[in-house]
Amino acid sequence: QDSATPEGKAYGREFYPAVGQELGNLLNKCTTEFPSVEGDSFEMVFRIDHFGEPKAVMVRPMTEMSECVAHGAWYFTYPRPDEKFTQLGVALLVPIKIK
Repeated sequence: QDSATPEGKAYGREFYPAVGQELGNLLNKCTTEFPSVEGDSFEMVFRIDHFGEPKAVMVRPMTEMSECVAHGAWYFTYPRPDEKFTQLGVALLVPIKIK
């Protein structure tokens, strides 16, 4: 729901460039360590607080590889969301497709 708001869309436009390189590097590391046998895609849900700190990073389905990505994503540098998200933070659903 957050992604559908104008503020959420604006955050998405900041989020992807801010974490894209780190996420790409992490995906390379995790797919090397845990070659996927269960599938080649998963979803990540990020909840980022008003300071730009992660409060939740979840994956579905949970495999060794997707769990590796979720653990590594806690260390990314995230942009601060709009003031609209001061109380609860912002949640983003990010589909990941491994090629």
